[in-house]
Amino acid sequence: MGAIIREPDIWEIPEGDREILGISPYKGSLVIYYRLGKREDSQCGIILRKRREDGMLYGIAASNAGIEEISEELLEEIQPGVWGKKRD
Repeated sequence: MGAIIREPDIWEIPEGDREILGISPYKGSLVIYYRLGKREDSQCGIILRKRREDGMLYGIAASNAGIEEISEELLEEIQPGVWGKKRD
């Protein structure tokens, strides 16, 4: 993990891909935030260390961040090495 940002300022991308929530500036770079839930759940942004080929950072918007034990059956892969809880 690269950083956790409290209440990130995420800008929507008109007609962007559904899995992308939006973009946000961070220390001279742009972070592409991927959607895990509803926009109002974006109380923190988790920025990953891995960069995209174009130099932008990967980010995940979340309602909170923490460590939790969970069954693998309840998870889905979002990006290589990044997992999130499945939602109904």
